[in-house]
Amino acid sequence: MQGKDDASRLAALRRLRATPAPDRSVRGVVEFVTRDLVRAVKARGGMDGAWDELVPPGLRAGASVERLTPGGVLCVRVRDAGARYELEVWLRSGGLEALRGRCDTPLRRVKMEVGAGRPAREPAAGRDVPKKKAPVRKKRPG
Repeated sequence: MQGKDDASRLAALRRLRATPAPDRSVRGVVEFVTRDLVRAVKARGGMDGAWDELVPPGLRAGASVERLTPGGVLCVRVRDAGARYELEVWLRSGGLEALRGRCDTPLRRVKMEVGAGRPAREPAAGRDVPKKKAPVRKKRPG
């Protein structure tokens, strides 16, 4: 009996000491992407659904919701100055009040940024950007 007990204890010890095989599934990537998407949806405070329902299709084509800050500022990316003007007119003519009524979080104002979007990756300060050297000034003979 002693030998069988020792053998089972040795087998249990080997199971505990062995390093598990690495996880080669995509589960970790899927969980990361899911967390990132949930974070993005929460950051917009339910504004996506209200934006799609309330904003006219012509204006929606030239503008997209970037984020809704905790302070109640809705950041919208617009295609160009013309789209910005049309969206401002719609907001002033009752669109802002309609969005406020449908949004879960308080909406103080709408901040519009003109352009295609942010770059995919912004360089880290001082790491990827080469430092510019100050120009050397030559002394005049005097």
